Amino acid sequence: MEYEKHHIMDINIEDETQRHGRDISVFVDTHEMVNIEIGNTVTIRTDEAGVDDLRDALHQALTQIEEVRYNRMMEQHNQAEDEMVQAGIDAREKKKVQARELSEQQRVDPFHNGEYHPNDPRNW
Repeated sequence: MEYEKHHIMDINIEDETQRHGRDISVFVDTHEMVNIEIGNTVTIRTDEAGVDDLRDALHQALTQIEEVRYNRMMEQHNQAEDEMVQAGIDAREKKKVQARELSEQQRVDPFHNGEYHPNDPRNW
């Protein structure tokens, strides 16, 4: 049987070292090998088991990314919750202090102008 290479697909993935991403081409040949060409510099030629291992490794990497994202989000949520709880405590304490202070109207003593007033409750 003559050697043939069957084109499967071309993709372009994000790559921080390449301005326009990295081109990846996937082929299957008549020797039942998978050829993964990464740009013009790297070619991976592997069998079915190698492709399955690579798929498993990529799946585990995606799972880890999800866990990292979840942990970062939970840290942010916990920090926001702590800040909101502290803001509530601070507001409650401020309200307690304000409740203990006399208002401007309460600070005025209508009986005190330096004279004796028989109706002043202090004189009863």
